[in-house]
Amino acid sequence: NTTVLEVGPGPGSLTRSIINAGAKRVTVVEKDHRFLPALETIQKALPEKKIIINHNDILMVDERKILQDVEAQQVDWKSANEPLVKIIGNLPFGIATELTLKWIRQITRREGPFAFGRVPMILLFQKEVAMVYSPLVTTNIVFDHLYIDFLHLENRCATRNENIR
Repeated sequence: NTTVLEVGPGPGSLTRSIINAGAKRVTVVEKDHRFLPALETIQKALPEKKIIINHNDILMVDERKILQDVEAQQVDWKSANEPLVKIIGNLPFGIATELTLKWIRQITRREGPFAFGRVPMILLFQKEVAMVYSPLVTTNIVFDHLYIDFLHLENRCATRNENIR
């Protein structure tokens, strides 16, 4: 039943896995027009509205509007229930830090995707970006309404079998 907002899907490799894992709907935000044909091929192979393609810059979009347009369910921040919305992304190197800061600001104000509750984010960062965060890997950071747990994986491969339904 989860609605997924995927950032930077590229040709859709991760998108296919998200759909196969049982997501109700996936909305992808892709800036690079070169990936649109591959995403449209995936879209045509699926039931209507299973994947929504948003050709745009994630730094400029209103995630709240995108999620409202696909009728994602909102959950109150005080609720013990996890929202049926997730953000998943393999963040492009050039915008990873700026986008992460945008979302941190939105979390504290409960804006953007976080108007839907405590939306979990599963984000992949390029090694160079992760190294910026590496001094933080031995600790957890707690903001007003935000808990971030940094996991440092250096020269290791980790897998986590988690169903996103």
